Amino acid sequence: MLTHLVGDSSFDTLRDEALNAWMGALTFITGTCCLKVSVLLFYRRIQTSTYDPKMYYAIWAAIIFTITYTVAMVLALILNCQPTQA
Repeated sequence: MLTHLVGDSSFDTLRDEALNAWMGALTFITGTCCLKVSVLLFYRRIQTSTYDPKMYYAIWAAIIFTITYTVAMVLALILNCQPTQA
């Protein structure tokens, strides 16, 4: 059941809801990055007993890719609005 319509909401309420949605997206993006990096670091820890240089570099490449991708997504989220203060 719909409790209220968008047209019935004040501008301040809509602004607060938009800010909450934006912060939720930002939290989700950074949280998944931390989770992925922690799993990759766990793989790296497991892999140390059987040292394979290819696997070692593949894990570090995946970590760097994950962090770079996350930074790009955060920048896209921040710079989506013009002007940025909006």
